[in-house]
Amino acid sequence: MPKRFANDLLYAECSRCGQPVLLEPDQTADIILWSGLNPLQLDLSCMILSDGCPLCDPEEEYFPTHIVRLKLEAAHATGHPLR
Repeated sequence: MPKRFANDLLYAECSRCGQPVLLEPDQTADIILWSGLNPLQLDLSCMILSDGCPLCDPEEEYFPTHIVRLKLEAAHATGHPLR
């Protein structure tokens, strides 16, 4: 039986500047819930993309997010920590 992936370990990144985004405790679970995705289908090929972050838009407090699944080749090309 495969190990269950810890969804709170999903990598989060700003889609504008590429910087990692630090999420508050339980924020990952909320993002997954709001996405409507089945949390059991997420794995380390998935990541959270934020449409902005405090570094590239310091005036904004909230940023839209979405969950994407990367192909292994794309993950290596972008430097996503899937290595």
